[in-house]
Amino acid sequence: MESRSSHLHTLHPAAAGPRCKVCKCEDLLSIYESRLYDRIMPDGVSLDDIEMLDGEAGVQTWADGTTEVVLRCLSRMVHDRHLREHHHIRVHCENIMREVDPGDKEAQLRAQVRCEQFKATANEKDFWCKELLDTAATHMRVFEQRKKEFKLMRALWVSLDNRVG
Repeated sequence: MESRSSHLHTLHPAAAGPRCKVCKCEDLLSIYESRLYDRIMPDGVSLDDIEMLDGEAGVQTWADGTTEVVLRCLSRMVHDRHLREHHHIRVHCENIMREVDPGDKEAQLRAQVRCEQFKATANEKDFWCKELLDTAATHMRVFEQRKKEFKLMRALWVSLDNRVG
């Protein structure tokens, strides 16, 4: 593991002695960052070599975190399934009505009742699907807000660390 120079001493897994509050805060910020992003580091480049905030080094250094990617994929999957089910319902009802003799009013009424029952069952699923999609969209907005917040927090932290150092 690489060692990194801090404001007081060299950070290393085998470093002896108590850690100051600034170092502990740096550790917590790094943990938060690692949960928010998946780091993509080019070979031979350390964290100190990269401008993290605006990608000024011309390298994409931070990717969406695994949790965010999985949530986005699940959301898309639910959305696609939702669209397929709506298409299936429409086609199914069209087929039911097509099979009925246009002159038989009683058979048409029974077919309409079957379609309405089918749609009622689908509407209950539709409610939960929309609820799930809304919840996923809320979580995605939270991820985006946390990323924006983190950029500001990191800038403030770098400034503070430079003043302490």
